Amino acid sequence: MKGISPMIAVILLIAFTVAIGGILSVWLTSVTSTKTSTAGSYAEKVAKCAGVSLAIENITPINNNQITFRVSHESGTIPLTNVKIVVVYNDGTSTTLDCTDRLNPGNICVNTSSNANNIKKARAIGMCLDEISKTAEWELSTS
Repeated sequence: MKGISPMIAVILLIAFTVAIGGILSVWLTSVTSTKTSTAGSYAEKVAKCAGVSLAIENITPINNNQITFRVSHESGTIPLTNVKIVVVYNDGTSTTLDCTDRLNPGNICVNTSSNANNIKKARAIGMCLDEISKTAEWELSTS
């Protein structure tokens, strides 16, 4: 029985190593390119949404059982979508109130919650460019 010569074995090992290295290089380049593109796109959205803000203002008790929240698109030029108000009660439970699907700059959304005497805080949440979350918080002053 004869084996392959040592010289041919070395050439085959080198060729195999170079082929594996080439395949890994192509794969790594495509993964890096995809991740860089995704990060760049997200960074661009963050920059566009930097000046956009939301505010909870004019919290008005209607009676002992209801309170009205006014959420405004305070600054920026990009509309906010999927705006919600999360109301947190003293016992730690919470409820979510739908505000509006689209809140344009300068506009407000009004929503009413019951159980006004037990409200501890509220948070308005809206999405800028469907990816960047914008929030505003209001907490009951205990003083």
